[in-house]
Amino acid sequence: AQEQGNDLALIVARGAQAVIAAGGGLAHEAERLAAEAESRSHLRALSEHFDRYYVPFARGWISLQQGELRRARDLFGRALQLVRRSPLRVDTAEVLTALAITEMRLGDSEASQGHLAEALHLLEQCRDPGHLLVDPRQDRLPTAPQPASPPHTPLTSRETDVIALSGDKWNGGAVTHYRQLDAPIVNMA
Repeated sequence: AQEQGNDLALIVARGAQAVIAAGGGLAHEAERLAAEAESRSHLRALSEHFDRYYVPFARGWISLQQGELRRARDLFGRALQLVRRSPLRVDTAEVLTALAITEMRLGDSEASQGHLAEALHLLEQCRDPGHLLVDPRQDRLPTAPQPASPPHTPLTSRETDVIALSGDKWNGGAVTHYRQLDAPIVNMA
């Protein structure tokens, strides 16, 4: 992607890697990857593209793990604003769940419950949502600080698809295959 000058694919690849690193407790690596993705988003006015949601989402996870709850809430809010522009229901549910956990830790149970209900509704529409960083379908969500995950968590098939997508030519066919969208919708974009 970098060799081809495909900034959007690089944003997706580095952003997804940043989220994986942040979910694994690798704050410095997550920030490095998020900064690289963010630097590409300004080159071609991609700062408002929905795939850029990975940057504030990864940084939100870092802030949440470090106990910076207000910053995490703001970052997850920005990630939600961006991801809502997309057709990505599972990703939207992940952001909503992370935001809900943060709101619960801040004592805003009403907002938290609303976001969890929306996340659950989105996941009900998915045949196989795959592995989530945090799953709103769990009976007990981590509302207190959690220890970091082991650093060598194997990639899920969904994460592998994101990496494969970033290596493919960014075209309507690739997007249609990996995101299971109707080709006419992709061609309109």
